[in-house]
Amino acid sequence: MALPKTQAYPASKIKVGAVLFSVDATTDENGKTSTEVREWIVRSIQAKRGTKSRFGCPAPYADTARQYVNLVAKIDYLTWGKRSSKNGNYGWLKSISPLFRKQFEVGENLPVGIYTTVRASVLFEIKSFEESIAWYRSAIEGESDATSLEELKAELKEREAELVALNRRLAKLSTK
Repeated sequence: MALPKTQAYPASKIKVGAVLFSVDATTDENGKTSTEVREWIVRSIQAKRGTKSRFGCPAPYADTARQYVNLVAKIDYLTWGKRSSKNGNYGWLKSISPLFRKQFEVGENLPVGIYTTVRASVLFEIKSFEESIAWYRSAIEGESDATSLEELKAELKEREAELVALNRRLAKLSTK
């Protein structure tokens, strides 16, 4: 299964503070399907550690050091929230899990599933869900075990419902 094409690095848009987007479609235990747009904020663009000495003097290769873009998902109460008891003190929380951080080199394509617009990220998810549904259908045709067949059918039904939710999100974006 080939992944959809990633977006090329847009040098004009990638600055510290820029917002990128990804979309997730999920089904909870009650069978309710929903989509969520996740914002990825560019926190810094800098070279990795070790390109300068301890005292701030450039190392011999500091001039040619590669720059990296560091992204953090902005999620209330996990990565973004109230930092102290002071009034209005909101910001990035101190300890952010690696699950909510991404890094890529300046000039390379954006990470898989992350785009500069919500519409592009929804189209990416729709394409990946269509490929996933095709895989489930082919797996169901080749399955002979009854319990595995029921599990595959249930997962296929979930994926199809999530695809419908993504198509609704795309239609909603198109009418704006």
